[in-house]
Formats: sequence, structure tokens, C-alpha cells
Amino acid sequence: MSDISGSDCGARFKKAMPPEPWTTATSAEAFRPLVELIDASTQSNLFRSVGQRYESNGDQAYQFLHELREQNESSGKTTLTNGVELEAHLTNGVPNLLIFDDKQEGLKETVTMNETSGIIQSDKVEFCGVSRFRQFSQFGETKRIYSFDGASIERTAGTPIQLHIEPHKR
Repeated sequence: MSDISGSDCGARFKKAMPPEPWTTATSAEAFRPLVELIDASTQSNLFRSVGQRYESNGDQAYQFLHELREQNESSGKTTLTNGVELEAHLTNGVPNLLIFDDKQEGLKETVTMNETSGIIQSDKVEFCGVSRFRQFSQFGETKRIYSFDGASIERTAGTPIQLHIEPHKR
């Protein structure tokens, strides 16, 4: 988890943004400091066994999924021992959506999985008005999108980094 929280977080992200106005001619490279800050701030890995704070979430999630399967339920919600809320959805006993929500830290991770194999297809971490979305194939990560107020930066395997301006939000 990042050391950015509370009212301070919005100011830190805004400070990392390049000067406005942004147009389609604005270089995606100008957003590098912001992208790096988003990357550093969204590495919570609520679902994975990384970092002391979320170390047991993966194990607790698997246990909860097992309980849902045993009860023949297709979805359910629980609160993990560290206060993180988990919402899980299954298709034929295979998880296809996990939503971890740490309201205290303002951090939310959504993991989508293949309905047949349970293999992760995407994850999205939202924190303090920004987000990082990753999409996966059987060969690894294929797309990454950083979203923030007014624009997004997209990296897709084999293509240049693209800046998408959302004029309706500016």
C-alpha cells in the first residue's frame, strides 16, 4: 500500500500531472511522473500474498470461495479479518469475479477470471480518484490503462503508449 492517503492524495496526483490544457497533441511521455505515481500507489495486491497488510487475503478468499461452492451459492460477501470486504461471484463453482474493498484505505481491487478455468483475465485497482487496469492472456499482461481525471494512458503489447483525452471531464 502506498503512503498516500486522505486529503493529501488528490494533491499529490494533481502535482504529478503535466500543465493543462491537455490536447491530442500532448505527449504521453509528459504523464510519466503521474503514471509512475499511480503504479506505485496501486500495487496493493489485495488478492495476492504481497506485503504484510494483505498477506492473508488470498488464503481467506480461497477459503470463502470453497465455502460458497460447498453451499452451492453463486455469489456472496464477507469481511476478512483485516477489515477488507470481499464480494465473490462464481459460475458452476468457478470464481469469475472478486471485488476487494478496503474502505479504510480507500482502495478497491476488482479481479475478473475465466469462468471455466478460473485464470485471471483482468484486474483493476482504484485509489484516490485514479486507477490502474491490467488485462491478461495466457501469455501474460497484454494491456495496461492508467485512468485519472480527464484522461487515460494506455499501453498495449506491441503498440506505442497512447494518451486518451476525455474533453467532457475537463
